[in-house]
Amino acid sequence: MLWSEDTDEPLQFDVAALKRISAERLERRECVSITKLAEGSYNKVFLLTMDDDFECIARLALPCYPRFKTESEVATMKFLAEKTSIPVPKVYAWDSDANNAVGAEYILMERIPGITLSTIWNMLSLDEKKRIASQVVDIELQLFSTSLDQIGSLYMDHKDHTYYVGPIVIDPFFEGGRASMDLDRGPWKTTRDFLNALIQNETDYLSTHATKLNDEQVQSSLQLCSKFKEVAHLFCPDNPSLERVSLRHSDLHMSNIMVELSFDEKIEWRISGIIDWEVSVTYPAWACAKVPRAFELGAEDEANGDSSQTDQKEFQELSEEAEILMYYKSEAGKRNEAFKAAMEEGRRCRIFRDKIILGRHDPSTICRWIQNIDGDGNSLHSVVEGSDSVVEKTND
Repeated sequence: MLWSEDTDEPLQFDVAALKRISAERLERRECVSITKLAEGSYNKVFLLTMDDDFECIARLALPCYPRFKTESEVATMKFLAEKTSIPVPKVYAWDSDANNAVGAEYILMERIPGITLSTIWNMLSLDEKKRIASQVVDIELQLFSTSLDQIGSLYMDHKDHTYYVGPIVIDPFFEGGRASMDLDRGPWKTTRDFLNALIQNETDYLSTHATKLNDEQVQSSLQLCSKFKEVAHLFCPDNPSLERVSLRHSDLHMSNIMVELSFDEKIEWRISGIIDWEVSVTYPAWACAKVPRAFELGAEDEANGDSSQTDQKEFQELSEEAEILMYYKSEAGKRNEAFKAAMEEGRRCRIFRDKIILGRHDPSTICRWIQNIDGDGNSLHSVVEGSDSVVEKTND
């Protein structure tokens, strides 16, 4: 099955039709205003207000991953609302066919109360940050506890209201002209199948679509893909528990965590919802058990030694972020031994996956990295370079 080309063209849609259809689908008399809230790589987000002051969010998808991204996002939110206590937006209505009156795929969903965590994070005390991190641990462990049968993305059969895993919806399988290619997008049963698909898809892309690379770059990258194939088996987990598949939010940064003040027992910030479930994935435990983007960056900078060049205030902020990261790992590990084991044992799997995805950007360096790998894979811990961190929205 072929997907359309990714496009940089601005999304064109019928505003009047969106107002009319939203009122009809929400059983309101009239939509009186539309306010643009955000624009990302995959969508535009609007706040719709009805004549009775009822508000909802409209997410209009850009034509990057026709049908599949919208259908998977809807299925993921519905699944989580049914199977977990994770606060996700309620889906009111949706249409994954862009050939509608609006002229774009859309989801009409609940407006989650509160503000983004990014808005207040720098104003919180260390204890307040830890309390928020603890709540994120709760959410991540619920995701980790979901049980699915294949690697890919989640979909829903609306005839019998069942969920299934289908083609994966992430950038490495769609970006840069890949959307029009007949690639293996899964689903897959094992890590080996998934990694082999990543390597083969990159090989096919370099052979036919890498127009921005010169011949030398293409040949170097193809050689790297060949080396990846030779060593991939070394990075497949020996522990069967690392192959267990669960859901993962692919972009859990602070702007996707909504918070509001709670006045129950004491006044404190509580997570009111998790948003932006597009391009979520069903991944093996080794890929799911890691620190979310919300708590990665500061500690990563300090680990690279940059803090020595900063002033005292910046150093204190970096130190706090490092402490939050360590707190997150500790809390997650104490509450779930399987998560802790997957964080530790799955590191080399995660790094190898990221090397495949990022390999074409610096093939010579990664070739040298591969050459240092022991034939049995026993010395990986001493030669693995770089951070166990990646911008998952693009690369996961």
